[in-house]
Amino acid sequence: MLQYFEDIRKARYVLLQVARDFHLCLDEPAPIIIMKGFGESSVDLQFSVWGVRATFLDQRNGIQERVKEAFDRKGIEIPFPHRTFYTGSETAAMPIRLTEADPDTPDDEKPSRKGH
Repeated sequence: MLQYFEDIRKARYVLLQVARDFHLCLDEPAPIIIMKGFGESSVDLQFSVWGVRATFLDQRNGIQERVKEAFDRKGIEIPFPHRTFYTGSETAAMPIRLTEADPDTPDDEKPSRKGH
């Protein structure tokens, strides 16, 4: 997934370079990139590579880490949902503060951080 303003060709190049450089990705069949469509906050791409079953988990985790690192180096942003909230007729910014729960607080009483 890419931000709408990102250069898709640049992202494709970076993804293919990651696959070429990662020793657990097979050269044949070649990696593929499919544009799946437009998401709420993103241009959605499917990036698929081939590997051997014995190293599947290492490849799956490793490829995602390498993509994130490569995107960071090349200044390509991975999107996150954006929300705007309005509170009636007031338009001033509404302050929001996130705090970490006490480590002794049971998990079911800790605030949810989904989407962060």
